[in-house]
Formats: sequence, C-alpha cells, structure tokens
Amino acid sequence: MKKVSIIVPCYNQAKYLSEALESLAQQTYDDWECIIINDGSKDNTREIAQKWVDKDERFKYIETANGGVSKARNIGIKKAIGEYILPLDADDKIHNTYIEKALNIIQNNPELKLVYCEAAMFGVANRKWNLPKYSYKKLLVKNMIFTSALYRKKEYELVGGYTEGILFEDWNFWLKLLNKDNQVYRIPEELFFYRKHENSLMDNLAKKGELYYKSINTIFKSNTNSFLNEIGNPMDLEQERRELSQEINSNNYKFYKKISKTILYKLLYKYFG
Repeated sequence: MKKVSIIVPCYNQAKYLSEALESLAQQTYDDWECIIINDGSKDNTREIAQKWVDKDERFKYIETANGGVSKARNIGIKKAIGEYILPLDADDKIHNTYIEKALNIIQNNPELKLVYCEAAMFGVANRKWNLPKYSYKKLLVKNMIFTSALYRKKEYELVGGYTEGILFEDWNFWLKLLNKDNQVYRIPEELFFYRKHENSLMDNLAKKGELYYKSINTIFKSNTNSFLNEIGNPMDLEQERRELSQEINSNNYKFYKKISKTILYKLLYKYFG
C-alpha cells in the first residue's frame, strides 16, 4: 500500500479543525500524512494545528497569506509526498475506514481515476446526502462529486491542479481530470460527512454574482472540447436537468437550477453556438 497525502486548507475554521483532524487520527490505515494549510486565518487556527503537529508527526503545517481554497490546496499538494491525494475541508470529516477502503479499491483497479463514497450531512442538517449517480455527461451539467475523493498525485500534475480564483473549483477540477472514457467508483457506504452550515456557498451565490459568472465562464472555456463532444446542441441540457431534478430534492439544487439555467444557455451558445 502507498502513502496518502490528506490536504486540509483552513480559513477561519479553527473551531471545526480538531474534529476533522481527529477523524484522520482514527483511520484504520496509518500510512498517511496530513498537510494543514492555514490560509491567512484571523482566528486561532495556528494554535489548534500546532497541537496536532506536536502530538503526531504525520501532521504538517503550512502558513500562507489568504489566497482562497484552490490556492491553499495547490500549495499543500505541491508539498505532498504521497502517491495519492485526498482533499478534506477543515469543517468536514471522514469515517475511520475511508482511506483504507478507497485506497484498496484504487490500487486494485488501475483503470480507476477517482474513488469516492456515499455521504451524509451533519451540523444544521443531519441526513443522507442524496447525490446523483455518476455519469460523465451529467457531470458536465452539475457536479455530483464532493471535495474528498481519492486520486493519484500524478493525475493532478498532468491537469495543472485546481484553478484558482473561481467558485466551483472542485467541479472544474473533476472536469479537467476526467473524460467520458475514465472510470470512477463510488463506494456504496456513507464514509464522508459534510458539515451543513446555516449559510452555504449556494445560499450566498446571489451575493457573488460577478464571481459566479466569471467562474462558470472559466469552467466552460477550460473544458470546451468536452462540452462540444458530449453535449452537442446546448438544448440537450434540458433533458439532463429533468433527470437531475428528480434525483436531487434540496433547496440548494432548486436555487442553482433557477439562477444557472439562463447563464448556462447563454454561455454555451456564446462559445459553442
């Protein structure tokens, strides 16, 4: 088995950090390193992280000026010595068997590009996170893979890492990493736990209008060939949306659908029409 590097960016999330790191310390697979990137936090992130560094040499700490989650992840991954990468946000956590199970699957199936799992929410909402079943064509319409999926570092290097300065950085990274012929596997167990806050990114998109448009623009321009080859006529998206709307029953998805439909069509026609 190979070393796994877990990358944990943290910006003003010190109150959640120990819970995330504790979920790593409890892993049944122990050949890992955790790189904590303090992304210019103004809280006591440094002190919390240092306690873990002092306790367990597998925890490492980097401090940088605030540059956003993508930049922080890129900094951490460039320092990583593991063959495999597992991102983890500082307010989330994983089951103690997740690394062992994901690593065993990806190592025994070299054709796999990505391994993730089923997920649950906790915090202000406590329920199963009903994500759609993966398909590449649907991924072009809406992301259904959360941050904490396992992949090879060499694949990260081939696609140039996470795009900085945009929203939906995970979605864009998966689109760069994958194509229609790649195989992705979702472990049929709830092994990832997503902390639901009162105000999520999707809830606040209306306040981020300019950045939202810039981000969608960047995603489409970065993956032009994939959209052209897989979707063809932009109006074909409507059928994909109907299928997704049946699979996802959440206010966030309804909000996303409402504000994104027009911009998706406009951008697709602008660049591909």
